Amino acid sequence: MKAWVTIGEIASALGLSKRAAEIRAEAGWAYSEQTLPTGNRRRIYDVKALPADVRDALTSAALRRVGADLALKLAPPVPAAVLGELSAGPKAAQRRDVKVAIFEAYERFRASLGYTDRKAWPVFAAFYIHAVAAVKMTLAVDGPEAISKLPKWVFEAHPKMSAATIRRICEHIRKGQVARLAGAYRNRAGSGVLDRGAAGEIKTAILAMITMQPHLSIETLRTQIVARFGIEVEWATNQGELTKRAPLPGLRQFQRYVDRLKEDHAGLILRETNPDAWKGRNRFAFGTQPTGKGLNDIWLIDASPADILLLDGRHSVYVLLDLWSRRMMVLVTKTPRAEAVVALLRAAILAWGVPNEVRTDNGSDFLAMRVRGVLRMLKIEHDVARAYTPEDKAHVERAIGTLQHNLMPQLPGFIGHNVTDRTAIENRKSFAARLGETPEETFCVELDQARLQGRINDWVEIYYDRDEHGGLNGLSPFAQAASYTGTVRRVESERALDMLLMELPGGEGFRKVSKKGIRLENASFWGPGLEVGHKVRVRLDPVDMGRVYVYTADDDAFVCVAENPERLGIDRAKMAARAKAVQAEKIKLERAALRRSKAGFKKDLLEATLDAARERMAPVVAFPRPTETYTTPALAAAADAAGEAPAPAPVVAVQPLAPAQIISLGRSPTAIDAEQDAKHRRYAEWKALSARIAAGEELNEGDARWHLRYGRDAECRALVLIERLEAEGKVTGSRSA
Repeated sequence: MKAWVTIGEIASALGLSKRAAEIRAEAGWAYSEQTLPTGNRRRIYDVKALPADVRDALTSAALRRVGADLALKLAPPVPAAVLGELSAGPKAAQRRDVKVAIFEAYERFRASLGYTDRKAWPVFAAFYIHAVAAVKMTLAVDGPEAISKLPKWVFEAHPKMSAATIRRICEHIRKGQVARLAGAYRNRAGSGVLDRGAAGEIKTAILAMITMQPHLSIETLRTQIVARFGIEVEWATNQGELTKRAPLPGLRQFQRYVDRLKEDHAGLILRETNPDAWKGRNRFAFGTQPTGKGLNDIWLIDASPADILLLDGRHSVYVLLDLWSRRMMVLVTKTPRAEAVVALLRAAILAWGVPNEVRTDNGSDFLAMRVRGVLRMLKIEHDVARAYTPEDKAHVERAIGTLQHNLMPQLPGFIGHNVTDRTAIENRKSFAARLGETPEETFCVELDQARLQGRINDWVEIYYDRDEHGGLNGLSPFAQAASYTGTVRRVESERALDMLLMELPGGEGFRKVSKKGIRLENASFWGPGLEVGHKVRVRLDPVDMGRVYVYTADDDAFVCVAENPERLGIDRAKMAARAKAVQAEKIKLERAALRRSKAGFKKDLLEATLDAARERMAPVVAFPRPTETYTTPALAAAADAAGEAPAPAPVVAVQPLAPAQIISLGRSPTAIDAEQDAKHRRYAEWKALSARIAAGEELNEGDARWHLRYGRDAECRALVLIERLEAEGKVTGSRSA
């Protein structure tokens, strides 16, 4: 990678526009001026002085370029880009960080006392020296809070202090010269031909080759570099200008440089060559994982091939760990399978109780319908860890490691934890001595599955459960479990648990009852309680192929034991007759219930409908409207034809008119009066129903529904209010309301 870069290269590496990169650079990035052949000047930036994120981006971009270039010339291709800071050493960064921590403590110390720097420097140095002495003697650090709260590693990394030392630290930081805190150690490091040759590309290429082929010899590696860059390369000075061409170092010097490069970038190389090992050793792991709320809150289950060879081959071990107490239970099985998980769960539930949650990885044996169905029926939550993240179940991974590294090497048949261990065990005998031996003879195999299970059980009960555990504050798993004072959920009936854990046939055990019963494994099963067309869940009897246990599909309620006559040696005709008799009895009972229910209905269904409608009909009378006679010539002719023509009026003598008389007529009812009457009738009916309810009488469905609906109506509420006010003497004449 180049030692000096332009703003355009920075922008490209960061994925920003050139203007956005220039704005960031205005924050105080150090730069130099470079004269171009055209006479113009441009700014170039020292990579080592740039912020960490910018250096990382430039390194990644450079490694991608080198990887792409090497992919065209070498096979196999260059691996993914290597990220990380290539220019800063860990020791220099540590010296800088220590002094920054000391300066922050000094500032708090001075502020708490209100001293000037000249007065605070010697006092702070004296207290610091006393604190260093206390740390060396493993005593508690006493003194000002600002000093006593410094981490122990600060005193170990910087055991000396004087007034002049703290003065220099303060001056450097206050002037913004934080980089000078790292000191001038190895000031010329990183300025050699391999570091700065070809604008820093050689160093990046060596790292890319190491990550691509870690087992290349030094001679081959140097040959590849010579083929890529030539025997002489351009060598850049600290100012970023090309000064001369220099030859590459010889083989031994090249080897020393590669060894130092591997040491300085060990984490980077490990991440690219063995990501899983880097994750376990180098990835940050801050804080602690939650361990549950108590005993049996969270169980972790995982499996691993056992590092031991048995008489019938290699086996696997399933480990179940209670996260809160760290209790362990182990099951040995020939092959990983769901039935082994269920068997381990059964043993743990009977011994410890029922957990709230079970956490597993996403292996096929843990995600099998069999396991998921058992957890669902027991109402145990199933938490599946993310793929390729062993840290999600780190405790059971560590428990398996303890089992493999502590117990297995003590047993006959131990084959080692890896290929290197296995080779070392094989090499205990000469090649001639082990020639023709079977693996069992080579590794002194003596145990079978049952004996290994017994040894593991003894080791867990006598050694592991009673051994002090660092994660339990010095308590053993046995003591931690014994200290729990909460409630433990237990299954009282072992037989009921065994019935529940019976194996399910395909399709999660669901079957639909046909007219011939339940069809399963090319056989038909029937039992009392089965109804044609219903969906059920079936469980297989592990000891009797002629019987299955039937449960409801919705809530797993027990239905019956269904039998197959052929497998049980039962006469099919007798079973068929029994099935028909049971069905006929069921039909008879159902018909009797229907007849009793039908008797409650009226024979005239229309009359019942009209009665219900009359009860709901409001007592409202339509107001008479003025009318006039309507006729047409056609209607008049029709009336004549029908003999309905009006007769001629008789001629009468005209009599003198009597004087007019005025008589008094009563007031005829209006539509408003009719509505008022209807309203009060409804209210009176509602009050009558209320009185019946208060007396404990049960209303029919129509009356009850009308009473409830009318009681919520505004008309009813208004009349209730008026009646209450009349009773209190506040209003009169409610009839006109």
